[in-house]
Amino acid sequence: MGLREDFEKAQEEAMDKADRYTDQLIYIAEKILTVARNSLFVNYPCLTNAIGRFDFILYAGKSLTTDGEHIFYNPKWVISRYKESEKLPAHDLLHLILHCVYRHSFVYPSVNRKYWNLAADIAVESIMADLAKDNPISIKKRELMKDFKNEVKLLSAERLLQYFEDLDDDDQIEDWSELFGDQDDHSGWYENQFKAGKAGKAALKAKGGKKPNNGDGDGDGNGKDKDEGDGQNDGNGESGRRNDLAEQWKDIADHVQKELEDFSKNRGDGTGSMIQSLKDLNREKYDYTEFLKKFTVLQEVMKVDLDQFDYNFYSYGLQEYGDVALIEPLEYKDERKLREFVIAIDTSGSVQGDLVQAFLQKTYNIMSNSTIGRNLNIYIIQCDADIQEAVCIHSREDFERYIKTMELKGFGGTDFRPVFEFVNQKIKEKVFTDLKGLIYFTDGYGIFPKAKQEYDVAFVFVNESNSPDFEPPDVPPWAIKLVLDGRDI
Repeated sequence: MGLREDFEKAQEEAMDKADRYTDQLIYIAEKILTVARNSLFVNYPCLTNAIGRFDFILYAGKSLTTDGEHIFYNPKWVISRYKESEKLPAHDLLHLILHCVYRHSFVYPSVNRKYWNLAADIAVESIMADLAKDNPISIKKRELMKDFKNEVKLLSAERLLQYFEDLDDDDQIEDWSELFGDQDDHSGWYENQFKAGKAGKAALKAKGGKKPNNGDGDGDGNGKDKDEGDGQNDGNGESGRRNDLAEQWKDIADHVQKELEDFSKNRGDGTGSMIQSLKDLNREKYDYTEFLKKFTVLQEVMKVDLDQFDYNFYSYGLQEYGDVALIEPLEYKDERKLREFVIAIDTSGSVQGDLVQAFLQKTYNIMSNSTIGRNLNIYIIQCDADIQEAVCIHSREDFERYIKTMELKGFGGTDFRPVFEFVNQKIKEKVFTDLKGLIYFTDGYGIFPKAKQEYDVAFVFVNESNSPDFEPPDVPPWAIKLVLDGRDI
């Protein structure tokens, strides 16, 4: 046998040995993860729906991550965590699962990632510390979480993010991130894709296309996951799929909250902070800027419409006729603008004047950025038990003048019905021809109309102190309950 043959044989034996070693690592890691998951089923029955929806997929990264459907793992890392403590794999899985329950991965791309990653990790570690006192969380982490709780009260990711933004101390944030960022990888939360998962699948294909078996029977036997498909997006694409997944986790969070509320009656207060956090998360909230878009209509504006501009015809014209363009871009386009809607202000004695002014200023600021259209027909109505004032706004200048000179009138009891009677009469008189909606700024304690209106109606409440216990009154089923935090206005 020649030197080349000896080399090829030795190389083949080395590769076989490496494959056997890798297979052993995968087998051991999945055994560890399966046992860890089973322990979660036993210890946290209220989270069964959340725990049971994942399978395990090999991962080319350094630790664990999830896309909300799968848990991607590095076998060496899983084994090293088990060697450090037998409790750590279950702790790490629960950490990932709670990120999903609280929908931490479904975040706006513009968020400060360093702050959000830290806030999300502290939030779930705090929940885990309360769920079981023996969870393997270091003393230093527990002491820091106690300090954070003194500052923030409720350790939700959203409230912690606001705290970190107000703190604005990157060096301190970096120190805390090193302490709390040792469980999982958050890189796949952003850009609406999970590169980690794709890399893990690529690694599997390099090993012959076999998906590790976790006992769930999810593979099709051909090296392709049931969700992997042929690389084509289904219908709504990746963004639509992520939105659907976020809704699924919202439903799971609602279910977990109900289960915990029943379960906590027999278990004491260990689940109290999780229930409180879920209530805060599941409470109906809106982005006010996005919400105002509900009242916009399409309106033609003088503006170059590059979306309708065909560069092919333009370039062809220049090539054929020199400096003469064959087609020019449209000099107008349709944009969504606010034109007709109503802002009603509850001027009963329980509504504060400075809060009303801040709300109107917030509304105007949003509108003035881009959404104020031509021929404005906006009514601002002050009302307690009766209509106290109704002012029609026709322009930006009218709106600015009203905010600067506004005086609250009323301060009696609260009855919402006169506002709707006034608006419906204006519709009959053709004062409103395309009314999109009514926003009622109130504390919610009054008499509501019984009948559903022909236009969208939102009752706006402000949690001025950002209290996690804030619970606005119920509104009729045909109306929207819009809750703004104090920092939103």
